[in-house]
Amino acid sequence: MGSEAASHVAWLFPGQGSQVVGMGHDLLAQFAPARDVMRRASELASQDLGALVARGPDEALTRTDNLQPALTAVTIGCCLFLHDAGLRPDMVAGHSLGEFTALFAAGVLSLDDTLRLVIERGRLMQEIAGTLDGGMLAVSDLVADRVEAVLHDVTGGAVTLANHNAATQVAVCGARTDLAAVTAALSAAGGRVVPLNVSGPWHSTLLAPAADRFAVLLDATPFQDAAVPVAMNSTGTLAQSAGDIRAAMRRQLCSPVRWHAAMLALHGAGARRFVEVGPKKVLRGLLRHIPELAMNDAANVDGPAMLRFVQRLYAPVAA
Repeated sequence: MGSEAASHVAWLFPGQGSQVVGMGHDLLAQFAPARDVMRRASELASQDLGALVARGPDEALTRTDNLQPALTAVTIGCCLFLHDAGLRPDMVAGHSLGEFTALFAAGVLSLDDTLRLVIERGRLMQEIAGTLDGGMLAVSDLVADRVEAVLHDVTGGAVTLANHNAATQVAVCGARTDLAAVTAALSAAGGRVVPLNVSGPWHSTLLAPAADRFAVLLDATPFQDAAVPVAMNSTGTLAQSAGDIRAAMRRQLCSPVRWHAAMLALHGAGARRFVEVGPKKVLRGLLRHIPELAMNDAANVDGPAMLRFVQRLYAPVAA
């Protein structure tokens, strides 16, 4: 497998879209620290998130203000479960919302501060989404530069890149009136365009009023230097200093998620094994669409039954 430096394990934390009613069921049933996290999130959110996660309904769970603390509580619980098994990451990244759990995993944020931030982030995003007639489109089969050129030609920048997930997998965001014209143009250029079931134009400059208010809370929250490198959404580069991480997080709400660049940064720093920490396998799937990472080992963990697969992934590193 090469040198130890080229065998690092990166933990990846999913964001919105990975939620499902019943997520973390076995983890919450069998691992008391995960239940404690869910209980604390419920206290801070003034809502029984555990009941919402366990029984739904789905339309309530997928509300941004409910989803963000609920999914974060589950992914933090998974993180603590891996810690309890004696496993640690060499580097971390989180997709959009998942970046907050990544910062927890790297020791940048405390548990309570992580939960408070995602609760307020979800509330602000839900609030501003109600004032915007905006949405998002998933676009595949076109490189990001080509997509951005079409967006500029059609809307003059009113519709922008929201996620750059892989070489030919992106998402765009903007007002729904502009998205209709963009759909036709991107399709004509050879792209496959699918509307996303989201309640707002996430990672758009349209969220600037929410981002400004959220920045006040970020600035009042203690950040520590990261114990391991964090691949940041807004820059696509690795960071460890508290100041650099805070600056990147201040831009996160209105900046594209540069996931493709972030994954290449992890790979360049020696990551060859990846653990998706949380429900579903969205981020594992994206790895398969990044040629440099497609053949790397990957596992996911959303409960005790998956631990053995993660331990197998670690075994060559310890050998």
